[in-house]
Amino acid sequence: MPQQKKLLCKKKTNMSGIIGDKGIKENNGKVDYSEINLNILDIMAERFTANKHKYPKGNMLKPIEKDELVWAAFRHIKKMIKTPSGGDKETYIEHLAAVLCNMSMILDQIEIEEDGNISK
Repeated sequence: MPQQKKLLCKKKTNMSGIIGDKGIKENNGKVDYSEINLNILDIMAERFTANKHKYPKGNMLKPIEKDELVWAAFRHIKKMIKTPSGGDKETYIEHLAAVLCNMSMILDQIEIEEDGNISK
């Protein structure tokens, strides 16, 4: 069986240079997620989960004043600026998580206003 794999590989790479040594996937014009730290998703999910006692699941799908969300984010940004290394009960990352969740909820509200629903 291992010999067959070698032969298949030889066929794949030795076709008179037509295919070449590496395949091609066209990505021009496609969204590039490679610069996003995907840990953001975990940070936000943990924050939303931890606050279920205050805000039930789907709360962000209901109309909420965007200004309230902006000011909530601002309070956390202010704490991040004033005490970036601690001093507050919540950690810097927890404040960051709160800001990210508020920004996500603002996007939800924009989508609700435009379309009447959220594209999730």
